[in-house]
Amino acid sequence: MLTLLTTPARWHCSITTDPGVTTLVQDNGNPFTLNSIYLANLELQSAVALSDTVEFTGNVQGGGTVTQSFTLSLSDALQTFTFGPGFTNLLPVTFVQDGLTSQFDNIVVGTSSAVPEPGTVALLVGMMSVGGIVLRRGRR
Repeated sequence: MLTLLTTPARWHCSITTDPGVTTLVQDNGNPFTLNSIYLANLELQSAVALSDTVEFTGNVQGGGTVTQSFTLSLSDALQTFTFGPGFTNLLPVTFVQDGLTSQFDNIVVGTSSAVPEPGTVALLVGMMSVGGIVLRRGRR
């Protein structure tokens, strides 16, 4: 297994050699949004060039998964692939290539905003109600 860290060390990417599984996770464990990625098919070096498919599976914070696949053309140029709206509030994202010949670069991620818990929302509404009552009584 090969492990890559960015500088400053905020992202962690682990790559296994077979069947070509890569996992992306933020080092601090916070959820993130996966916006886009550059991918290229490097199989043009071989005698038989085949299309390459890369499947992305994201584990959504709070449960569930989201999946999207991209089929790479037989060009060796990097292509931009954009993820659908479901790729938000992700913890780890795993991508699997059906061969060992794809290249990735420029992974565009964003931070996911935290969704307030229902108890927090109820507390805020209650405090605003009490504040409104106090203001109303103060005017009398």
